Amino acid sequence: MTCSYIPDEPLAAYRSLFKEMIEKDYPDVLNNRSRDHAMVIIQELISSAEESVYILCSRLSRDIYGDSKTMQSIEQALSKGVEFHVYIRTPYPESEECYRLLMTYQATVQTGYQTNPNINDFCVVDKKRYRKEVNQTQREAIVCANDKSGSEKLISSVI
Repeated sequence: MTCSYIPDEPLAAYRSLFKEMIEKDYPDVLNNRSRDHAMVIIQELISSAEESVYILCSRLSRDIYGDSKTMQSIEQALSKGVEFHVYIRTPYPESEECYRLLMTYQATVQTGYQTNPNINDFCVVDKKRYRKEVNQTQREAIVCANDKSGSEKLISSVI
């Protein structure tokens, strides 16, 4: 199966496509070309988490991580014991609500995190699924539901 972004495809179909990719462990790459796609992907990645979530982000943005559905996905994952490791480049997270939620569950959260500036923001789930930004301004990214090697490389860039 070759998956690629279809510009006119509605957001619900995009969500469905990615959920199917997760369910079937497809190793194909899906493009993420907007803020709305970013939110859908982050929500579905976190909802699928069974063991771990690794996030490297610039500011824990309010429009993505402060969104009620994203917060619900995070809380559900945390309540079932999923480990969160969150590295925020700024010392002051933009989504204070998400930050408080993570701290309530005693997730590993580092603010003011300094890493190689050439490493873009990412989210890795269960050490095999990821969303890796390629253009942070436009929130464009590549997404994969089954790439252990690529996921481990991302995680090792922050550990």
